[in-house]
Amino acid sequence: DAKSLAVERNKELEAKVMELVPLDGDGDNDVPGSPHRKKAQRKSSIIGNMVVEEIGLTSNSTMKSSKDTNECKLWTKSSSMVVGAGNIESFVVELGQHDVLNTSGGAETVLLLRWRFDITPSDMDIEFSVLKGRCGNDDKSKQKTADCLIKKRTVVGGGGGEISGAFAIQNACTLLWSNAHSWIRPRTIKFTVEAVTVLSM
Repeated sequence: DAKSLAVERNKELEAKVMELVPLDGDGDNDVPGSPHRKKAQRKSSIIGNMVVEEIGLTSNSTMKSSKDTNECKLWTKSSSMVVGAGNIESFVVELGQHDVLNTSGGAETVLLLRWRFDITPSDMDIEFSVLKGRCGNDDKSKQKTADCLIKKRTVVGGGGGEISGAFAIQNACTLLWSNAHSWIRPRTIKFTVEAVTVLSM
């Protein structure tokens, strides 16, 4: 009957989850309550949550993450660039048309810029800065005088973080990678930036 089929289906799914976790030396994965079985169950749960969050964030930017109902991702941008030896390269991040200043029930909406990037070769370093406003490669003098949220932070291999106040000037900010200290070797930067609103209670 339908109930029996459902039970069988659940057993099949559980068996497939268990196959994802390799047996240890004692072969105790099949023992109910064993640490390996619990590990498999946690993996299954985490995978399920990740799928829900990914669908929610990509299908509608106004949908809130199932992990944190106070957080909303406005957009994500990814790109890459080569920073030659002795050079400085920038990427201007513009907020765009988003209404993020509303308050609700005494709560305040905080706008965050999140970033992460990788450096190739991975054993090389680079100086990373975040500037307020638009300070592109065509305005080197403005890059020297702009307000800095992060100033010449040396990063090896890559890094990431988040900061508020990035869009306070011109609804934009500028990410800056400086390879000025290198005379020979260029760096390739692969990066992703996100604008996120968080409801602060």
